[in-house]
Amino acid sequence: MGVSAATAFAVGKLVKRISRPQFDFREKTILITGGSRGLGFALAQRLGKQGARLALCARNEGELQEACA
Repeated sequence: MGVSAATAFAVGKLVKRISRPQFDFREKTILITGGSRGLGFALAQRLGKQGARLALCARNEGELQEACA
């Protein structure tokens, strides 16, 4: 299952936008689906470093446990 060019572009813009310090993610709660791998995992790592509280969802409980470790 591939990612469309439009989706990749949108995610790239989002990652670029949250990389800028103009928005404060500290103490914001963010729900990320697919948080155990791929783009969801990368967003979770970045937002976690910025102080966000994260709620992650994934299809595989074992992968989710590993991602949260």
